Amino acid sequence: GASPIPQLVSLKWWILGPLIALIGGLFGIVGAASHEMSYGWYIGPLVAAPVFEEIMKPCGVYFLLAKKPEALFSRRYTAFLAALSGLAFALIENVMYINVYIEDPPQGLVIWRYTVCILLHVTCSCLVGLGINQRLAAWVRRRDRFMGGNAKFFFSAMAIHSSYNAIAIFVIEDRLHWFS
Repeated sequence: GASPIPQLVSLKWWILGPLIALIGGLFGIVGAASHEMSYGWYIGPLVAAPVFEEIMKPCGVYFLLAKKPEALFSRRYTAFLAALSGLAFALIENVMYINVYIEDPPQGLVIWRYTVCILLHVTCSCLVGLGINQRLAAWVRRRDRFMGGNAKFFFSAMAIHSSYNAIAIFVIEDRLHWFS
């Protein structure tokens, strides 16, 4: 049968696409962190972090959409690339938390960060990736309605992320002894 993957995408983009997505996750953490730090203890993690992180994590995928849209040959593949961005972002964020922000973290916290937190970032980024398409690009060029009808993907990811952060701040952090 016919392959669902267009032959237009060369082997080069099968390699470069995921690499650009991963590198985008690295840039995403820098961009998100530079914006989040000025919002205070509650606004930062509950509003600013979910908004900036979910927008910034897939910046490599946005680059592909703008410069090599044929490398994003399907919605699922675009969501996969965005999930890779989320993975890169989560791994760097975990290294920062475990090695810089928290002195001598309990083993349970390390396990939490490398399971639940990675799952959160990958899932939210994958959801955002479902909304990265030509209609989003048309909205950026002011040729389509708000976010090209893709706002539900972005806002859902932000809501999930914000809800997780609220639980982490108000429930888990109060019980850090669970991780000891």
